Amino acid sequence: MDVTGRKQTEEKLRASEKRYRSLYTKTPVMLHSVDSEGRLLSVSDFWLEKLGYSRNEVIGQKATDFLTTDSARRAVEKEMPEFVKDGTCKDVEYQIVAKSGEMRDILLSAVADYDETGGFTRSMAVLTDVTERKVVERQLVQAQKMEMVGQLTGGLAHDFNNLLGVVMGNLQLLERSVKGNDAANRRIAAALGAVDKGAELNRRLLAFSRRQKLETQTVDPNPLIEGLGDLLTRTLGEAIALECRLGEKIPYVVTDPSQLESAVLNLAVNARDAMAEGGKLTIESVHKPLHEDDTAREEGVAPGDYVMLSVADSGSGIPADKLDKVFEPFFTTKEVGKGSGLGLSMVYGFIKQSGGHVRITSEVGCGTTIRLYLPVDTCSSCQSDTAQDIPATAEGGRETVLIVEDQVELREIAVGLLEDLGYSVREAENGRQALEVLAAHDDIDLLFTDIVMPGGMDGTQVAAAARELRPDLPVLYATGYAEAAVLRRGDVKAGENLVTKPYRQEDLAIKLRQALDPQTNTGATQRSVKSDTLFVGE
Repeated sequence: MDVTGRKQTEEKLRASEKRYRSLYTKTPVMLHSVDSEGRLLSVSDFWLEKLGYSRNEVIGQKATDFLTTDSARRAVEKEMPEFVKDGTCKDVEYQIVAKSGEMRDILLSAVADYDETGGFTRSMAVLTDVTERKVVERQLVQAQKMEMVGQLTGGLAHDFNNLLGVVMGNLQLLERSVKGNDAANRRIAAALGAVDKGAELNRRLLAFSRRQKLETQTVDPNPLIEGLGDLLTRTLGEAIALECRLGEKIPYVVTDPSQLESAVLNLAVNARDAMAEGGKLTIESVHKPLHEDDTAREEGVAPGDYVMLSVADSGSGIPADKLDKVFEPFFTTKEVGKGSGLGLSMVYGFIKQSGGHVRITSEVGCGTTIRLYLPVDTCSSCQSDTAQDIPATAEGGRETVLIVEDQVELREIAVGLLEDLGYSVREAENGRQALEVLAAHDDIDLLFTDIVMPGGMDGTQVAAAARELRPDLPVLYATGYAEAAVLRRGDVKAGENLVTKPYRQEDLAIKLRQALDPQTNTGATQRSVKSDTLFVGE
């Protein structure tokens, strides 16, 4: 019999099958096929490449052996019975384990094959690796969560600071009416101290959760670190010992003090989390010039005069292969849900924005040290010896001040404090009314306005409209919280013409004299104002 045709057909079939197997094996997609017992019959080369196995290690093994425990249980108890019944499944989420131990997130889609009796014989599945996509999704969720926390914190902080302002103002006015009553004075002093602590905690909460426009000024780093002592002790807990080694004759630096405090607190919290069983945290300040040899191997680091603040812990340390990633946004060595991965990146960004540099060293089991380099103020050498000897006096005045505040209680407090200082006062509850008062009275020497107000005009808009009527009119702003967009307009400067609620009468008095007598003020007077008058924005 002439079987040439049949042989040619069989040869074509074998060639076609070979091409199919080659296409199946070489395709850049994760494919596998399993039998009725769930054992792998075949896998594509890309499947092996992605997971790091050889073909001999996987063929004949159960497909569920390569899944995580939770994924394997779900597959056996739920997904596989439904798949055998329906004959198809699409985008079922599993976690598969590579040979290295790394877990990969996959979406599995499959179709089933049945024999003449309807019995399940095998299946063909496509696996899509979505690990990177899941990481991005988690980062997006974390970023959205941080944004929501920031917005919520900002709103609450504004209202909370207004409430504290009412309490503090009334206590200060009451204090003057009970002079000579020692018992009453002690109670008022204790209450004022509690208000101060509440305002300080609120300010720190804002510093943690908001990104702000830097308000750089000359800062003495040692008193700043010392001022954080109580908060750091409470944050670290009893199991962690805190030691501060602050150098002598440390020069002033140019930075944003609120952001620097936030950076140190961030580093302390990270150190605490790395010392679950307790340990020691050491904060050190050193005058450290960096020469060209010190900066040659590091990009973006200029030689110069720096103050180094180091935060060192005795914790678990960071593996060498992860050390170069710690400043990347969203990177974290903590468990999922235990950290945003934003803390160190925010510290890094702030220090770089200040013209400084960050270095990190770590050894697993021995701890981590992070060093912050801040540029020295070139004029601080001539200021540091005399600045603290010049007192900031809470002087009053005889000028007339227009107060713009929408909340009645706060407006009454401000009126009482200013009148107690000797000023004449006119009032307005919104921007429109303020402009009417200003147009009707030419004896107003200063505009004192809240920033956040209802009615279509915030404080900066009121000030702009007022200066159209009176171009030389000094303006002092007050706020419990304001969006950074307000500060970016350039008229509000935290260290100069802004008081943060709740404010003490002496701080208000100093700011008023700075605004009314700008020629007589010095940087030393500004530097002596308490830190709680600084604004923490978005």
